[in-house]
Amino acid sequence: MLNVTNVNNKNTKASKIPLLKSIQTANLVMNADHVENQSCGIYVGKSANLTVNQSLDNQQGEILSTGRVDIVKSRFDLSCSQCTRNN
Repeated sequence: MLNVTNVNNKNTKASKIPLLKSIQTANLVMNADHVENQSCGIYVGKSANLTVNQSLDNQQGEILSTGRVDIVKSRFDLSCSQCTRNN
């Protein structure tokens, strides 16, 4: 589990393989106040569970998993210009 105040993952979106920049892991459990994922990538093999307490900026960013992605918190500001959700 990763407990942090701020995550600054700007400008790390993968443009080709291998993914040289970005957050990559098999499983991710993160608890953060602020996550900045502008033009970035968070790539998870199995499951991602992100608890965001205040703000998530994902403009032109990617949060992808081959399994589940759960972003939880009862109230936070979400910035996402082109968000899509696949069920």
